[in-house]
Amino acid sequence: MRNTFVSNSLMDRVGNLYDLINYLSHADTETTKIYAHLSSVYQADIVKRFEKSHKELMKVFEDWI
Repeated sequence: MRNTFVSNSLMDRVGNLYDLINYLSHADTETTKIYAHLSSVYQADIVKRFEKSHKELMKVFEDWI
């Protein structure tokens, strides 16, 4: 049940890992990470968002220089 709750909360962007750590009253991040099982589709989406953000940031730097 905790696996589903933590995983879905992260994938649905209800909160981030640190929000969940506080909510679940875990003293260590590793305890919460044990319960987080992120789908491959979610992980691929994260990579795409990071790549997009990186490209936008590089464009800002290129325009600035």
